[in-house]
Amino acid sequence: RAAVELLLRRPSALVGVGAGLVEEGEETLHAACRLVLQLDGHVLAIQGPPGTGKTFTGANMVCELVRAGLKVGITAVSHKVIVNLMEGAMKQAAERGLPLRAVHKQSGQYEGAWGIERLDKYSPILNGLQSGEIDVVGATAWCWSRPDFEQSVDVLVVDEAGQMSLSNVLAVAPAGRSLVLLGDPQQLEQPLQSSHPEGSEVSALSHLLAGEDTMPQDKGLFLGETYRLHPEIARFTSEVYYEGRVTARPELVHQAILPKQDNSPYSGSGLLFVAVAHSGNQARSYEEAEVVTGVVGELLDGGRWRDKEEKVHVVTPEDILIVAPYNAQVAALTEAIPELAD
Repeated sequence: RAAVELLLRRPSALVGVGAGLVEEGEETLHAACRLVLQLDGHVLAIQGPPGTGKTFTGANMVCELVRAGLKVGITAVSHKVIVNLMEGAMKQAAERGLPLRAVHKQSGQYEGAWGIERLDKYSPILNGLQSGEIDVVGATAWCWSRPDFEQSVDVLVVDEAGQMSLSNVLAVAPAGRSLVLLGDPQQLEQPLQSSHPEGSEVSALSHLLAGEDTMPQDKGLFLGETYRLHPEIARFTSEVYYEGRVTARPELVHQAILPKQDNSPYSGSGLLFVAVAHSGNQARSYEEAEVVTGVVGELLDGGRWRDKEEKVHVVTPEDILIVAPYNAQVAALTEAIPELAD
């Protein structure tokens, strides 16, 4: 039923005609936790731009479902994403004093601090769900698309549903009576290396949005307040990608770079463009790597940064993230700046 609802792009069955999912004066987080308990063969879609709390919202929803005695499945395009949401749920459960047994379908030992159990066999996981000994299971589509896992959980949460293709989500949907789609199709899409029937190659959230930039009120929830981006950056992304619906928390205005040199061009907040002259480079530019090396060197040479609480910190390699479009350029940057390789 949930798969059909998604495929046909139906408005949410949780609201009446012309109404929205969020009640007047209600915070989106509270709406998500309330609505997820009302799911009965339905789809609940949640779009969250950068830093708006997708994982936090999803973790709280998982806890609400477990508290209500329901079984929860978590899936995504990678184990890293799955574990991130599971750890978020375990953290919230610990803060609430909620007993929660979570199992991750993967071989190897869990290296985190939240006590997630790892199993690499399907039968003990399925038996644990059926007996009620397991509350939450995280696994990729290889698990949830198996016929023996059909209707094995009450709610299946698809994290980063803006990256998982519609065909994959439809394949795993029968595993849960209801479906939660959590993500943002305006961010990275799933890489494709094969051809698909027209329309099935898009992500599940992109399919549901049907060309809209942001989630319509009658189809799902939109997380519109970022806890990460400085207002100058949030304003740009909001206007360009999110129809002006994203705002930044007021305390984020304090975030800034404080270089050692007063006349440094890399001070302050927001977006800064640095031009690099080069030609004939398609996948790698040593000229760009050299300029980036200089920027990083200046920031690490006594540079400081101020957080949202107006506390000042020394800039360390852990505070710097470099994004490059090609693996060849990543290799060039890794060679030039080995301290940021990790």
